[in-house]
Amino acid sequence: MAGALVGGAFLSAFLQVAFDRLASPEVVNYLKGNKPVDRLLRKLKMELISARVVLNDAEEKQYTNPDVKEWLDELKHAAYDADDILDRIAYEALRCKLEAESQTGTSKVCPFSTSELEEMLDRLKDITENMNVLGLKEVASSGGGVALPSSRLTTSCQEKRVYGRDIDKQAIFELWQSPGASSDGICVVPIVGMGGIGKTTFAQFLYNDAIVNESFHLKAWVCVSENFDIFKIFKTIIEEVTLSQPKTQNLNSLQTEIREALTGKKFFLVLDDVWNENYNAWAELVKVFECGAQEVKIIVTTRSERVASNVRTVPTHYCLTELSNDDCWDLFTQHAFVNRNPNEFLDLVKTGKEIVKKCGCLPLAVKTIGVLILPRCITKLPTHMCKLINLRHLDNTSPKLEEMPPQMGKLKNLRKLSVFVVNKNGGSNTRELGELQQLSGKLSISNLENVHSTEDATEVMLKDKQDLSELELKWKDDHDTDDSEKERNVLEQLCPPKNLKSLTIVNYVGTKFPNWLGDPSFRNMVSIVLLGCKNCFICPSLGQLPYLKKLEIQGFMGEKVGPEFYGNDSSAIEPRFRCLEYLSFENMQEWQEWVIFEGEVFPCLRELHIYDCPKLSRSEVTYAPNLTSPPRLHLPALVSLSLERCPKLESFPEEGLPSNLERLDILNCDKLFSRRREWRWHSLRKLREFKVGSDSEELGNFPEEAWLPSTLTHFDIHSFRNLKLLNGKGFQHLTSLKSLGLTFCDELQCLPEEGLPTSLQSLSIHYCPKLQCLPEEGLPTSLSQLTIRGCPLLEKRWEEEKGEDWEKNALIPWRWINNREIRNPSHGRLLPQLKLTDSVQRGTCSDYLSLRFWNCWWMGRCEVLSRGQVADFGSFFSFNLRGLKSFST
Repeated sequence: MAGALVGGAFLSAFLQVAFDRLASPEVVNYLKGNKPVDRLLRKLKMELISARVVLNDAEEKQYTNPDVKEWLDELKHAAYDADDILDRIAYEALRCKLEAESQTGTSKVCPFSTSELEEMLDRLKDITENMNVLGLKEVASSGGGVALPSSRLTTSCQEKRVYGRDIDKQAIFELWQSPGASSDGICVVPIVGMGGIGKTTFAQFLYNDAIVNESFHLKAWVCVSENFDIFKIFKTIIEEVTLSQPKTQNLNSLQTEIREALTGKKFFLVLDDVWNENYNAWAELVKVFECGAQEVKIIVTTRSERVASNVRTVPTHYCLTELSNDDCWDLFTQHAFVNRNPNEFLDLVKTGKEIVKKCGCLPLAVKTIGVLILPRCITKLPTHMCKLINLRHLDNTSPKLEEMPPQMGKLKNLRKLSVFVVNKNGGSNTRELGELQQLSGKLSISNLENVHSTEDATEVMLKDKQDLSELELKWKDDHDTDDSEKERNVLEQLCPPKNLKSLTIVNYVGTKFPNWLGDPSFRNMVSIVLLGCKNCFICPSLGQLPYLKKLEIQGFMGEKVGPEFYGNDSSAIEPRFRCLEYLSFENMQEWQEWVIFEGEVFPCLRELHIYDCPKLSRSEVTYAPNLTSPPRLHLPALVSLSLERCPKLESFPEEGLPSNLERLDILNCDKLFSRRREWRWHSLRKLREFKVGSDSEELGNFPEEAWLPSTLTHFDIHSFRNLKLLNGKGFQHLTSLKSLGLTFCDELQCLPEEGLPTSLQSLSIHYCPKLQCLPEEGLPTSLSQLTIRGCPLLEKRWEEEKGEDWEKNALIPWRWINNREIRNPSHGRLLPQLKLTDSVQRGTCSDYLSLRFWNCWWMGRCEVLSRGQVADFGSFFSFNLRGLKSFST
């Protein structure tokens, strides 16, 4: 229905565009002196106006009257055909104007016959005459948009799979079983979280869980929303519990029906999206469940902590947090790529990962944008697109687009074309792409495996398209060939214009790249991405591109990155890759050796990424006949280095790592980690962040004393499956450390007895199942944030108000224990001294029964009244101070 309404609104707007075109100065001037045509066009306009005034009425009646629906369809087709005539007139009018301005001889050519216009006019007359027969009238538009029918969310989980919520589900089950969770046999657990965090999806996940289905006789789901209507809630419960309509519309009778239905039964209820903060309204609602039911469990989803405080029977509400990056990516791929392999869309994968990061790990944002990133509807373009001769911009981006329509070469004015698909059988061919000389901006040419000859590739004439700035050349993922020479010749002929800025080549199956790739004459080239070129065993020579800033290479099968990578011109004096800032090698399964250029190279490199290169084992110079000493790998601008899954990599360069490095990640590089004492990294005076992980050896004590650079502010220990103890002496010199993370340390049992650095502000401990205690002396007083998740032994000791370590570390302002946020109420309100005599007058406190100060570690001194003054407090009899350093009277 919504689609049809939008279609009707579009038709109205479409007609307005047609009227504007008729009124344009070019058309008006063109029609001067051609009175017959001008007269016919005026009549055409009046017929279209007559039809437009009843559109609002027709759009409403089409759902109840099929004849009106048919009338609207006929009007739509006639309007499109009329617009086609107007389009041709506008094009001819513009041509005449431009030729007149250039003072070249021109003559008016009528782009249609008078009989064609008369036939269109008769057709429109028939349509408008039928308006009266159908009873269509002029109806003023409300201007407020179309009110679409509201739909109630079903209880069935909308997701095929729910990611990252298993621990949350278990936590809810534990809350149900916690002491004091029920009041009068009713247990209410509020789930609190910001909009888009996934509260409703999580509630559906619980609602359909096998344990819930087995544990309860009856279930109901009510979408409450902002209108807290008790009658509606009761009515919905009866419908879901009894599978029938209520017997009465009286509120008291509805309550009686519910009580009768629930007596002796176990009942599970979800109240989704509750906003009402009125406690009395809630009390009236929940009273109906005090009915002799065997058990009642209620889940309430809400954004409001006040709502949660009003309704909960458990000790605390449950805070639903964001998903992890990995879970968000899984959710994104489920919606973006549906049942397709993400590797089919390598150009979208990186963009998708960046989008996931920017979504802040909010499931709704991830899912919404994931649905949009991969267009699903366009597989073919309209056959007659070639008639849109004025078309300048065509965004036809769609991985499912199978072919181009015929005669695309007629669109001479086309300036932007997102994708050109080389057809396999018939249709648009490469010659037609060659005729589109005004293309500018970004162009992607896909299905290049369908170019069968060098001549076909030559006809594309990319060199002549001087306004192109970005070019993508793509072959299908599963394409292979026995004629690599032909593939190379095809790519040779697809040489882009010299001022191209960005080039991406995907799934090229030749064994060598053409000579133009890497030619220094491409002075504007700043980005090159080479993906899935699986038959290439030699990297192209790119080191002499003067302004190249970004280079990504993925999926090559070569064993060696050799001297040819840096450029073949031995006489060049300038440093190779002189402007490169970002370099990434990924999925190089056979790569074993990286030969470093003997001269200056990478002077501006800031980021180097090497990922999934399992056989890379050494980096050395093997082609330097005149070299007498090892060269330096000089990377003065490098600030971030990430090495992951390079198990055979054994060492860094002999001279050490770049001195300006600020962040270093080393994960699953087992041989390299085993030789960590040889790293010589204490020259890294700017290193601030270090993340390390390896499970190749059994670590009894880590990190070694004085091993880590003293400049560290962030240290993450990740996936040390065999680590049993943390060495406190290895932390003592880290006087600037602010953040410490421990993740997936399966055997870790306790933190250092010596304590952690006094500068520490944030401590995160995730999935360390055997960790059972924190330092005996407590955590540093500087700590402001503590996160514990997936550590069952530790979580028990931190149980609110009950755990052994609860009071010991109560100073920490912000704690997140197993997804529950706990804030220190005194955080941000530090009270160094209190003197009660300043504000308390004699005889003013006769009704006070108790005065209590809690967690007063920040308070240095407290001075209270004299004994005589205390006597005037009347019935004031309890005075409790805890954690105070100094007390006097």
